Amino acid sequence: MSVARSMNRNSAIVLIATIGAAAVGLVAGHSSKVAAAAVCALLLGALLARVPEVMFGVCLLALSYSPEYLTSTAGVFAQPQLQKGLVYFAVLGMVLQRGVRPRFLIVPVAYIVMAILAIIHAQLIAGLTLTQMLSSFVTLTVGWTALSVAWDLRTDARYLKILSCLPVVCVLLGGLLEVAHLHTLFEHGGGSSSARLQGASGPAQLALTSFIGCVTASICYRTTRWRYAPALVVANAVVLGLTVSRGAAIALGLAMALPALRFVFSGREDKRWVPARWMRAAIMVGALAIVAVALVPPLLARDKAGTYIQGKGVVFDSTSGRTAAWHEFYAIAKQSPLFGHGLGAGPITRIAEQGFLAQHNEYLRLFLEGGYIGGGIVLAAIIFVIGTCLRRAPPWIRLDLLALAIGFAVLSYTDNTLTSCNLQVPFCLVFGILAGTSVKGGRSLAPPAPAPPAAIAEPRLELPAPIVR
Repeated sequence: MSVARSMNRNSAIVLIATIGAAAVGLVAGHSSKVAAAAVCALLLGALLARVPEVMFGVCLLALSYSPEYLTSTAGVFAQPQLQKGLVYFAVLGMVLQRGVRPRFLIVPVAYIVMAILAIIHAQLIAGLTLTQMLSSFVTLTVGWTALSVAWDLRTDARYLKILSCLPVVCVLLGGLLEVAHLHTLFEHGGGSSSARLQGASGPAQLALTSFIGCVTASICYRTTRWRYAPALVVANAVVLGLTVSRGAAIALGLAMALPALRFVFSGREDKRWVPARWMRAAIMVGALAIVAVALVPPLLARDKAGTYIQGKGVVFDSTSGRTAAWHEFYAIAKQSPLFGHGLGAGPITRIAEQGFLAQHNEYLRLFLEGGYIGGGIVLAAIIFVIGTCLRRAPPWIRLDLLALAIGFAVLSYTDNTLTSCNLQVPFCLVFGILAGTSVKGGRSLAPPAPAPPAAIAEPRLELPAPIVR
């Protein structure tokens, strides 16, 4: 009883600390340093109260919005450092509580090696400072640090549930910001002829969050049979469709192809609501028809007005200007092809193509910052960690994780997957939690068995009692 009371008291402390942090942020909107210091102090108090698990779950909700898309009227909440600080502080709390698996820290070590090689051998880009390098290091490694925590699916599946809810929370928060006249729920214009859902973020960022939220909900249902997970799969897919983002839609199709086929062709043991296979196939065909009718035309209509370029006229680019931007970034990157221009060079590299503050291609960014050698070391470390997670994960979930990794790799060709905390942290957490299910003896957790059907009483023939004469 005393332990339960202590946990309830500590949970209340965390809740009060979180509310207090929000209040301080609103009051000190014009003094971000004071607000950030107050938030860190309150979270430190929660950590000292020995409830890092609760604190970590609360801080994951910070991934439901994108500070860089909010205006200055949002005060301290428009500072990306606050979001990163909350998540990183929560991760460090879990590191102190659970410990780490050293082999999974190879990605942060690879980034350090890349930075050192660039400093020694490369031509650092103009304007790159130590502060910028440290800021980029924190952004690029927060998710991989979270992956290295000694997770256990038997106790940490609750975090998968939180990650599954992030896209819906982002939309709800965006509705509240719309009512408060601090942000718009839909983006109009922006190079697209269709209104794009952005929630408390931007359309592209919300698409990334919806991609990982949808796949996480599918994995969460397969591992825990959480009854709300199927509804979240559908809701997150709809949110992604309303963002009218092509790259995320393609990546989601790759990652969810296997779960969709399993839904149609698997046995009827855990399909109590739709037991007939033909009915499940009809539902899937109907869903694909809805996607074809409602979502494909807006995707194809992106940038149908074209872009005017002086000397060339109106140019129709299906990559929304990425091709031209990639050529400019590559021209800068190949000036130092072996060791790159230094960790953190990506965010401060400027090109003539308008609207590109990042490379929108993680492979190009690795080449720009680390060259063939440094970028290759980081990429090899990422592949090694993902492969190790796949090997350690339960056999019945490995194909789902592999499909997620393939979708992530494809999406990395057109979007900022590794530099977006809203995608990087959930992606790494999914792999880290699923890779932490091994138990002694080399065995791993078995998939949760579906609930047995209710027993049906067999009718019994009641015979009349014999007549005794």
